[in-house]
This record gives sequence, structure tokens and C-alpha cells, in this order.
Amino acid sequence: GLAAVAVLKKNKLNGKVCVSGQDATADGLAAILTGDLSNTVYKAVKQEANGAADLAIALIKGTKVTNATGKTNDGKRDVPSVLLVPVGITKANVKVVIADGFQTRAAVCKIATEAVCKKNGI
Repeated sequence: GLAAVAVLKKNKLNGKVCVSGQDATADGLAAILTGDLSNTVYKAVKQEANGAADLAIALIKGTKVTNATGKTNDGKRDVPSVLLVPVGITKANVKVVIADGFQTRAAVCKIATEAVCKKNGI
């Protein structure tokens, strides 16, 4: 996403072409707030890590997996899985990523500028 934004900026086309990012980086969130990036995909890392840890502990202990939300076939069998839904992040919900502690307001606003953050309610 951000490499595409750089090329679009160079050609004065930023904000005129829909560009999506991934992983809700501070740079990506700042680009959303400035209008250079349309959206990013956010996967709640704490939920992913906790889900994976709980699965691993149950498998190591040989106990029943209680936190699985689905199964994934590995080609030989169905494996208990914690399947989380990614969240599309736009200007309207950048605060979600900050509230989760995945990015800080300071990091995003240092890149986007304080004025842009205030304008967007961040």
C-alpha cells in the first residue's frame, strides 16, 4: 500500500486512487488520516497470540481444546483453530487500533501531524 502511495504522490495522484494496506502500521494509519490510503486490514494481534498460546498449551498438555472457533484441514486431519475476523480500518475507525494498544496516538500523529489527528478526532 505505502509503496503505491509514494508513486501516486510522485505523480500527484494520491487520494485519487483507492489503495488498501495491511497490518495497520503507524505509517498506514497516518496515510489513512491524510487521505493517501483508503483503508488497511487490522488483525488483533493480542487475540491471535492468546488464541495460539491457549491452543498450544492444550495440545502440549494433551487436554481438550476449549477455545477453538473452527477447524483447519492440514491435508491429513482437521486441526482445531482459532479463526478471527480481520477488521477493515478507515478514517472512521482508526481509533480501534489505538484503543487496542496496537499503535499509539503519538506514533500515528507524529507521522500524520497533530493537526490532521485533531481534524479526524484522534
